[in-house]
Amino acid sequence: MDRTLTYLIVVVLAGLWGTKISAQPNAHPHPSPKNILQASLAAVGKNTDRNKVKNLITFAQCTSPAGNYTTELHVTTNEYSFFKQVYTYKPAPFEAITKGVSKGFLIGKTNEAMPPNMVYVIRSHHFHNAILEIKRRFHDFEPAQVVQAGGKTYYQIKAKDELNHECSLLFDQETKLLVEFHIQNPENAQEIIKTRFRDWRTVQGLLLPHHLEIDQSGKIFTFDFVKIAINSPDFREIMINDGK
Repeated sequence: MDRTLTYLIVVVLAGLWGTKISAQPNAHPHPSPKNILQASLAAVGKNTDRNKVKNLITFAQCTSPAGNYTTELHVTTNEYSFFKQVYTYKPAPFEAITKGVSKGFLIGKTNEAMPPNMVYVIRSHHFHNAILEIKRRFHDFEPAQVVQAGGKTYYQIKAKDELNHECSLLFDQETKLLVEFHIQNPENAQEIIKTRFRDWRTVQGLLLPHHLEIDQSGKIFTFDFVKIAINSPDFREIMINDGK
């Protein structure tokens, strides 16, 4: 074979090989947001078990910089919730109901509607619903990035929340679970509130967190759930005349 031709063949093959090598880092791209979200739901439980959830009752012992309190929540899938907090450092409890994303009313004050930001604050306490309804609670998911924290690796997906604010979701690469989400404080767009899930245990076939920590600009709030009940006959729904 002509030496010139042989040289050209070697050069071309080398060029092709070099192209293949340079493309190697992209040969295994990160999973799509859709696949990461679906994997997180599958890690929580079977689709049939998740679809059986019609309502949840949770009761948590909570701590805050101001003192201790309890949080009781009765919530259906994405529509109604009864929310009650009782404080050691305030004389009266806080009770309210929400309907959907934007409607809410204070209990004890007839038809006193809450502003959307307050409704959002209560809905941001629907922690277990956020896990089970992640595809409805968040939208406009961006491609996943890999982040390192505490010696572990996570997929981070930026998205939008129910008020169309930017937020961020973190998924454990090993367990596939949603372990953290960051949202904007609706009262202060410059403040990011970080919620971290811990102590996952099985409840009626579903793996759910029993401890969480909220970091609000260095102010730490903790929730330890002493009750998580699914489709309980004790579910409480308060009827209120909201004009519809």
